[in-house]
Amino acid sequence: MLYHWSPRLRRPRALGHWEGSVSSQLGSAPLQIDIGVDGAGKPIAVLTPPGEGISSLPLRNVAIVDGSIRFEMPGKGEGSFSSALSLDGQSLTGALDKGFASADIAMTR
Repeated sequence: MLYHWSPRLRRPRALGHWEGSVSSQLGSAPLQIDIGVDGAGKPIAVLTPPGEGISSLPLRNVAIVDGSIRFEMPGKGEGSFSSALSLDGQSLTGALDKGFASADIAMTR
């Protein structure tokens, strides 16, 4: 069967509130990410790790391209995140790479 592309068949948008966890060999921790756009239409995101005393940490170099979401974490926990948005737009799966180690991330709306 052949499929043909149509502008009406776009992937679901990644914008919104996401909750899930980051899991590594050291264990698992809850995570929340809010993705939006600024006044110029550029994607922005903030990270909140519940229980860590941090709220709405701005993320850098946020990019949303073809169902893929990427950003960089600033500061002491610096690292890069890349993920894929599910076809139904309800989940994100990906990895957080800190250079010396990586962790799996799974999130839902």
